[in-house]
Amino acid sequence: MVASMSPKKQDIRYKRVVAPPGKLGISLTSSPQGPTIKMVSRHCPVFVKVGDVIARVNGKSVLRMESRDVMEMFASMQKREKTIDLLPQESHSPRRGPAVAEPRMRGAGPS
Repeated sequence: MVASMSPKKQDIRYKRVVAPPGKLGISLTSSPQGPTIKMVSRHCPVFVKVGDVIARVNGKSVLRMESRDVMEMFASMQKREKTIDLLPQESHSPRRGPAVAEPRMRGAGPS
């Protein structure tokens, strides 16, 4: 679902995802645009990409928050559904393809 979030910036398009209760399987980093997704687990329950900026969580703007504070917010909401509005990475900067964390096998090392 794509929704326009701000009447002042109608040219900016946000993507809305609804995450079920549980862990999101993402890592964030702080950036000038806002908390930005830096890693997506293959078990992430929603479709997000590396470089997407988290704009709102359950209607609350998080653009000025540090990434660790947003991660703490997600942890406190782990037992509830979360509505997340994203600024897709294509909207704000050119990036390479998404990075997905690959599971590591125990005992596996360089050959």
